[in-house]
Amino acid sequence: MNNLSRSEQETHFNQTAEDRINGILHIYSDDPAWLKKIDALAQKSGGIECVGVESHGGKHYRVETSAVTLSLRPKRKVSDATRERMREPRKRQLG
Repeated sequence: MNNLSRSEQETHFNQTAEDRINGILHIYSDDPAWLKKIDALAQKSGGIECVGVESHGGKHYRVETSAVTLSLRPKRKVSDATRERMREPRKRQLG
């Protein structure tokens, strides 16, 4: 069971150069939100395997990089005018 405070909960994505060549990514997490996401993804698709569980509930995963896409991109910037134009069709639908 996870009795860690939010500031103590961690999620780590780790990949050595050798792992990269072999198509492997290691994930460790004791954050319940991440654990839920990773476990759900593991059930939906292959290539994600839980390889260890800590006494406090943290889990270690071995992930085939062909099974996932990790994307780092800047947050989309939308002007107030564009945001309002995007809301208009929804306002008309709701009446």
